[in-house]
Amino acid sequence: MFHRIDFFGLNFSTGETLRYQHKLEGLDQDWSAPSDQRTVNYASLSPGEYRFMARAIDVDGAASPAPATVSFAILPPIWQRWWFITLAAIFSAAMIYAAHHYRVARLVELERMRTRIATDLHDDIGSSLSQIAILSEVVRHQPGRETAS
Repeated sequence: MFHRIDFFGLNFSTGETLRYQHKLEGLDQDWSAPSDQRTVNYASLSPGEYRFMARAIDVDGAASPAPATVSFAILPPIWQRWWFITLAAIFSAAMIYAAHHYRVARLVELERMRTRIATDLHDDIGSSLSQIAILSEVVRHQPGRETAS
């Protein structure tokens, strides 16, 4: 991201041009070289607290007694803030839980279907065997029919 700071100084003497020095605490170690520029551009400042200072230099080389200062903070991008990371973690955990819950529900449903099929097969086979047993008893007890002994 690109940050621009504009500043200016007042000089009540005629014909004199002011030069300026600036310093960004947290980034610059020392004051800049005197310059006529009244704009400073900073590219890619890291998130954090900063204090910008500017001072005017007159023709004699004397600096203004107290520099003009402005403090500011650059916030981290949204995806690096604590609350976003917390929400992303909660959302991820909820999605993992939902996927697990869905999978378990499908497995339980499949097991119920298998149990139902097994029960139906058991009942059908048991019914058929019972019917065979009854019919064989009926045939065995029919009059006029000899049984081999």
